[in-house]
Amino acid sequence: MRECAVVAGEPSPEGRRLTAYYVSTDAAPPSVKNLREHLQQVLPDYMIPAGFVRLPSLPLTVNGKMDRKALPDPGATDTESSRHSVTFSDDVEKRLADIWRDVLGLSHVGANDDFFELGGHSLLALRLIARVEKVFVKRIPVASVFHTRTVAQMAALLREDSPPTRRTSLVEIQAGGSRPPLLLVHGAGGGMFWGYTALAQHLGADQPVYAFTSRGLDGREELGSIEEIARQYVADLQAFQPRGPYCLGGYCFGGNVAYEMARRLHAQGEKISLLALINSAPPNSSYDRFHFNAAFCARFLQNLVYWSRYVLQLKRGRRWEFLRWKLRAIRTKLLPLSRLFGKAAADFNIEDYVDLASQPEGRRSLWAAHVQALFKHQPKPYAGHVTLFRTRGHSMLCSFDHSFGWRELAAGGVAVRIISGAHETIMDEPHVQLLAEELKKSLDASRPAAEAAGQLPA
Repeated sequence: MRECAVVAGEPSPEGRRLTAYYVSTDAAPPSVKNLREHLQQVLPDYMIPAGFVRLPSLPLTVNGKMDRKALPDPGATDTESSRHSVTFSDDVEKRLADIWRDVLGLSHVGANDDFFELGGHSLLALRLIARVEKVFVKRIPVASVFHTRTVAQMAALLREDSPPTRRTSLVEIQAGGSRPPLLLVHGAGGGMFWGYTALAQHLGADQPVYAFTSRGLDGREELGSIEEIARQYVADLQAFQPRGPYCLGGYCFGGNVAYEMARRLHAQGEKISLLALINSAPPNSSYDRFHFNAAFCARFLQNLVYWSRYVLQLKRGRRWEFLRWKLRAIRTKLLPLSRLFGKAAADFNIEDYVDLASQPEGRRSLWAAHVQALFKHQPKPYAGHVTLFRTRGHSMLCSFDHSFGWRELAAGGVAVRIISGAHETIMDEPHVQLLAEELKKSLDASRPAAEAAGQLPA
């Protein structure tokens, strides 16, 4: 590629749409898919251009500088997407294509264009589902965007007479490959699918990745405890992969569910070759208990320096929101936890524990269900080994244990891998790339267990 320029479009609720204009002298120029996959290695999701336009040359002013005003309208340019067939089989596909064009900010969408290759991401996927439900008066699962990535596929789902029912909670993130599948549990609020997608891309095409999706995202009531959720996910897992060894994991809340799943599978005599917990701490454990002494004060100050540096990197408005949330969390941590689940349980305020400023309004009830399930959970010992991938930061008031408290529960020991970033950004670029590198090492080390059990050829 010889030259390139990126231009931000008009502001929208999802942010400005980025368009990349590039000049390539190669006889076989890179495809949009190849360009996007390359940028995903080095840029966070929101910085990847939604559109790519190839030009013979970039327009210049009389002074030899690039003339941004002379760049063509990306929607009217013969992009790779617009060359795809736009012929639709019926009115469902036509109306659906109109929604896709509006949500993605494109002039052309083909029946077989991939939503994510067109620039779709998490916020746009949520908006897409909301628009589809409004126009077609039919609820479809948020996770269906992974299964119905084209207009034609989503139209087939909408044509079904009965509402879509999920036979399994497992969602395919990245299929194919010769390695044992990595199975990840969603975070609180049912999220982290797009973080797992970025993680899968860095793990490579030979590593299958699947994720468990919350029933709450399908409009059903969430199960009331981590034990119940783990029991359901184990049943779905064994329907997909009847025997171990299993590679399990999860971020934050999902790590606690994965831990409980590992306990249940181990009790059944199954092998867990890897239990990867991503910035996840067990509730109601020694990690929550602390004593005011000289060692605690030293660690507290060290942790305060870490969070101060993190806050200074935030934008001014977001910085104040974050500080207010942290102060609320400290205040609530000092209150007796019995207040949450005793007579004053109705006063439970999720935002005392989780910063929901960036979460969609419709997902907050699911967040509350997961956080309450986490607070009620009493983790039990596990005979196996845990690998903890964590950032350097701790909760503001805790024991500051290096293993986040897992060492007292995992009889097989805990291996700790430090990842850059903060709790909220560990799955974002560039931190997710380091996370994938460390996770891949653990996956490689787990292969002998799978080979010994006959799951893979030695």
